Amino acid sequence: MTHHQPLLAADMATDLILYPMSVELRQSPDDPLLLAKERRAVSLYFDLLSAILAKHGHGISLDHIDSDPAVGWLIHYRSRDPVTIAMLHDIAAGDPGPSDPVELGFLIAQVSPGEPLSV
Repeated sequence: MTHHQPLLAADMATDLILYPMSVELRQSPDDPLLLAKERRAVSLYFDLLSAILAKHGHGISLDHIDSDPAVGWLIHYRSRDPVTIAMLHDIAAGDPGPSDPVELGFLIAQVSPGEPLSV
């Protein structure tokens, strides 16, 4: 019988992903429809990112998502493996390793934090 240790917060490293906020939401941060629509898109982005990582043996879990019109969406996540966090940083910086998942680079390149999105 295999016994799995429960994941404890102390065993997990926490990091964040910056997802750009749309120009429309930056101009109208109190619009509940725009806020809900964009929050859903951010959540789906994280789900896809998580699925790609899981396919390649890496695990991350969502901690929470914050919005800040001055910065964008902050996706706080946890990972038990610091190598996964380092890999995500490298890919986001445009410096993927030869063994990093190619589709992860494509996904991250689609949302450049420097450029606001339009909805």
